[in-house]
Amino acid sequence: MIFTHPQNRLRAKRFQLRVVLISFFSVFVLAVGLLMARLWGLSLPTAEFQHAFFSESPWYGAEVFTLAEAESIVKKNEQAILYLSVRLSADQVLFVQEPKVFETFISEGTLPAQDYKGQRPYFYDFAFLKKAFPGILPVEIFLEKFPRQRVILNIEDSSFDVHKITIEKIKKFSPEKRVVIQSHTDVVLKSIKEIQPLWAYGTSLPELMRALSFDSIGVLPAVQMRSDIFISRL
Repeated sequence: MIFTHPQNRLRAKRFQLRVVLISFFSVFVLAVGLLMARLWGLSLPTAEFQHAFFSESPWYGAEVFTLAEAESIVKKNEQAILYLSVRLSADQVLFVQEPKVFETFISEGTLPAQDYKGQRPYFYDFAFLKKAFPGILPVEIFLEKFPRQRVILNIEDSSFDVHKITIEKIKKFSPEKRVVIQSHTDVVLKSIKEIQPLWAYGTSLPELMRALSFDSIGVLPAVQMRSDIFISRL
């Protein structure tokens, strides 16, 4: 049998009590801090971003990949918003294509080894991509074909200078009035916004994850959103 001196048992109990009190105090301080952050967020004044893109309602939008699909949507609703996912070629052509189609094509191994240059379309010239995917078209054709339609431009690729190329390709189609720039890559949105701060921007994936993280601990009102419109692809 092991015998413990009463004084040692008393010291152990005091230590345990200190640990419990410190833990309780830490949780209390954290709870108060989170509550204050939430109240601070709720107290902040909010102002709606006045932009021509948001002037028409109710909203009706659809993701399209061909001119035929876009024409069909516009015939049903003249105010329809076109959601265009765009990729970038090596010769700086910004073209409309369904996400992951190119990656699936590469992964299937149908491309001859001598033609293989990488896993992203921006390693290949547009003429080469056009042979593999005859239906793809430059984004300028959509913007010119539907000059009255509002557009959400979803930039899939984060290649070098994609922000400058995007601005150059769409600047003559009144993007400050009819285009929302969207990308899951945060640096793409930041880079374009630094050059064109008055355009409208959607939410990146890191921003969505940050909002969900803060929401999980009850302080979503304290999150400062940089985007002008909440966009989440299901």
